[in-house]
Amino acid sequence: MSQKSSSPPESSSADVATSPQESTDGHASNGISVATRSAKNGSHQYSLSESDLTTDDRTNEDIFETDISEEVYEQNYQYGTDDRVPDTWYRNARAMASVEDDIELWTRRFYQLLSGKGLDTGPFPFTPGGRIFANAGTGLGKATL
Repeated sequence: MSQKSSSPPESSSADVATSPQESTDGHASNGISVATRSAKNGSHQYSLSESDLTTDDRTNEDIFETDISEEVYEQNYQYGTDDRVPDTWYRNARAMASVEDDIELWTRRFYQLLSGKGLDTGPFPFTPGGRIFANAGTGLGKATL
């Protein structure tokens, strides 16, 4: 089945911070706060709850329909400071966007694609391969992007 390819729509102003702020972690951020916390391996991990790029209040209970789905997530994909699935989506989006010229724009777009936020699809409209989803943004070097 073929799907129509198009750029993800822009996030609404309610989802994206409009006032620039200083970075709280020393990383280049083009004026947007992109705070990090240390992960298990001592590397820095981007944290959705401390970011000004987007917000997502959904909990794992809001996202998973079965206990086994949540258990698989916790055992295979949750990492370091990820408290819930939106944190993992943000970690992935930030890692994928890190090679782009406009990191904040692409972080928002990748987050939207991973989370389904604003797409009327529900969660997980796109999920990268397992190794990428598990390791992107962890600093472990096991993800091939």
